Amino acid sequence: MEVLVFFLFVVLANILIFLFWGWMFIDCLRREEFPDKIVWVIVLLFTYLLGAILYLIMVKGKPPKLDIGKAFIKAGFKKCQ
Repeated sequence: MEVLVFFLFVVLANILIFLFWGWMFIDCLRREEFPDKIVWVIVLLFTYLLGAILYLIMVKGKPPKLDIGKAFIKAGFKKCQ
């Protein structure tokens, strides 16, 4: 019985780690205007959990730089001359 509980714990932990890694990998691929995208894709592919944690801390943890002009245009406002 103890072996079954341990096995279920390991399987659940691996599923959660894979979901977290997938979330970071997809975020990296979808992020716009990201100069180090290729580097981070390689890091995420080869380091798995460690790379996902580093990506979370170093990239996703930073607030995005907001360009007010682009934000207004994206919201539907017209550019003034």
